[in-house]
Amino acid sequence: MADNTTLNAASIIGGDVIATDDLATLNGGAISGVKLQRVKLDYGDDSVARDVSDSYPLPVKSPVATKVVTDTAAVNTALTLTIPAPAAGLYIYLCKLVVQKLYAVIGVADGAGNVITSTNLPGSIAWTTEQVTGAEGSVVKVIDEDYSYAIKSTTAATAVTIVCPQQLQTIWRVTATYYEAV
Repeated sequence: MADNTTLNAASIIGGDVIATDDLATLNGGAISGVKLQRVKLDYGDDSVARDVSDSYPLPVKSPVATKVVTDTAAVNTALTLTIPAPAAGLYIYLCKLVVQKLYAVIGVADGAGNVITSTNLPGSIAWTTEQVTGAEGSVVKVIDEDYSYAIKSTTAATAVTIVCPQQLQTIWRVTATYYEAV
């Protein structure tokens, strides 16, 4: 069977032609004699239509981060921020991560730096930060990531952790913004 279909051929000379595709399979099974109408997407308010194209892509709203968890460690102490496990079947989507250091006294320099690690994120994401001398009371933002596409946890119904190692004369503060979805 050929593509495209002529409508009203008997009552209108020539008839209207609509775009169709002659199907060979439907839902995984072989089929013949069935056509699928081809439809072009458009969007707009009532009585207004804009064809979707490269110049006018289909607008999509991203889910909104509705949850925030934050924690602060004591001086000279490691910090593990835990994003609580969602309900069965749901994943954590990390949208924003901010990690700050507050130097309680003059910060101690160490050329090795620090590695902040994670669990239940793809590839076990890790971030390397400096360990420089800092003035007492100064705050250094070492991670300020705003993910345009949220990072989906690897396992449903499982917590995500962000782990900051012990660093001399440092107080860690971590804030994560996220949402839960399938």
